[in-house]
Amino acid sequence: MGVLLLCLLVYGGNTYYVANGGSNGSTGTSLGNAWETLQYAANNVTAGDTVLVADGTYAGFELFTSGSPGSPITFMAMADNAVINTGDNVRGDLINVENADYVVVDGFVVTGAGRAGIAVLGLPTDHVLFVTIRNCVCVDNFRWGIFTGYAEDVLIENNTCSGADDEHGIYVSNSADRPIIRDNVVFDNVASGIQINADPALPGDGIISNAHILRNIIYNNGTAGGGSINLASVRDSLIANNLVYDNLNTGIAMWDDGFDPAFGCKNNLVANNTVIMAPGGRWASSLSNGSTGNTFRNNILLHRGTRGGLEIDASSKVGLDTDFNVIHRISDLDNWILLPEWQMQGYDANSLDALPPALFVNEASDDYHLSDTSPARDAGTNLAEVLDDLEGNARPVGVTTDIGSYEYGGTPPQCGTGLGPYFENWLLAPQPPNALDVNLNGWIDIADAVTMVNCL
Repeated sequence: MGVLLLCLLVYGGNTYYVANGGSNGSTGTSLGNAWETLQYAANNVTAGDTVLVADGTYAGFELFTSGSPGSPITFMAMADNAVINTGDNVRGDLINVENADYVVVDGFVVTGAGRAGIAVLGLPTDHVLFVTIRNCVCVDNFRWGIFTGYAEDVLIENNTCSGADDEHGIYVSNSADRPIIRDNVVFDNVASGIQINADPALPGDGIISNAHILRNIIYNNGTAGGGSINLASVRDSLIANNLVYDNLNTGIAMWDDGFDPAFGCKNNLVANNTVIMAPGGRWASSLSNGSTGNTFRNNILLHRGTRGGLEIDASSKVGLDTDFNVIHRISDLDNWILLPEWQMQGYDANSLDALPPALFVNEASDDYHLSDTSPARDAGTNLAEVLDDLEGNARPVGVTTDIGSYEYGGTPPQCGTGLGPYFENWLLAPQPPNALDVNLNGWIDIADAVTMVNCL
């Protein structure tokens, strides 16, 4: 409840309520006078308004109205069981944010969509800006759990996406830069877990730049192929601290979507990921079709079967920089080689050859924390781009960063004075970007309220 109250303080607009048994003829301004439908709320909100939704079962909604910087439109579940399971739009999406900027969708269970559980859609000539999807459970939707198209600066965090029968758990598409996909759990999807595809064959520049794919847990995906993290025409991006295991598709795949090697994935940093492939799965990572200039650091890239850590073609070796990894087998131009032969070509000079039982606390039960005797401890290299681990623990513990998604012996950031590290930084900043931008991420949203509540 504290988060809800601070949310209202931060946004400063009107607050409306939706509940089963409500009436669209009511004022909507209290739980006792709640509106009945989400669509009625969507038709009546303006910038800065917040819609709080009580537990219950609802038809979905379409939103075509924008918020504004510092005053987003927010649809937020009040507890854990606000379920949206009917009301597909013409495309088959249950929640559709279309041509609407500065919107937050928070905390819903979305299931049974004919296409996407949650969709965020812009136009090739007018991208959607700054839409956030967080804390949602998207389960058993036909094609995608969460889908975005032409949506710039989208933030997808703390969601659970599972059971997509046709394609992917989370899918970001269409030439839209700076997506952030972090802290999600993605599993049991028939194709990719997380897919970012710039769609070079469609209108737009065909490139997605400055993506951040961070601290996601991705498992049991890919019976129909794809990649656990599948990237097409993605550039200058960070893929870090992800735990990827027991998938049948490629672990981290980079390519051009089959369009043209000029649209390969280029100049990305892949760091501190733990990727353990199922015995029948594809390679732990793959670079193909002009995916050049990529850097791999501090990754565990292993396969429980006969394949291995990296598959690369001739067009993607240009500018490849790979070191301080744990890797056993490589497919180099379709020739399967072991680490020493790969090192003779000048790659992975400081990398290790180790197998899962030597690395982890309990691989059999999918506990991929490093064991006391793990050779991956203190065997990485410190990176300015990766200062925490999958659990938010600071890196490094000691002098040198560990290899993999977990830092051995790490502890979560502490609140210290009781205000929390972000709040302390906010107080100490000589000229904060905005007095209410508590987490200093450049714009005001409910995360600022959460930051305050969590560390008070």
